[in-house]
Amino acid sequence: GLSQENLFRLQSDAIRKAATESPCVFVGRCADYVLREHRNMVTVFVTADIDERIKNVCHRLNCSPDEARKLIESREDTRSSYYNYYTGKRWGDSSSYDLCINSSVLGLEGTKEFIADFVRKVQASGKASR
Repeated sequence: GLSQENLFRLQSDAIRKAATESPCVFVGRCADYVLREHRNMVTVFVTADIDERIKNVCHRLNCSPDEARKLIESREDTRSSYYNYYTGKRWGDSSSYDLCINSSVLGLEGTKEFIADFVRKVQASGKASR
């Protein structure tokens, strides 16, 4: 099987290749770090209120609120450890992102529209280059 290091390398290569071929959106996979030298990148961190996250997980997985909370916490620990290990930065630290947003405020559709508008404005300003 693939080691975690080899998997990270393969994913990173695929992310860099896709980013050079066309405009795209990456969710997770340390893409902000992998593409740190890339021009015209906008980085976004999306969070949500814990109660809403629990409700969504309960609905999706048909589980109890306690089970949902444990799952969320476990996934978050895994995600942050992975990110911190491979990037040397702290997962969720606002200084790593151009925009941090709580999707509970505007809802998923509103958040999507807000992010799209933000990206358009950044591109128009010419400030997306790093």
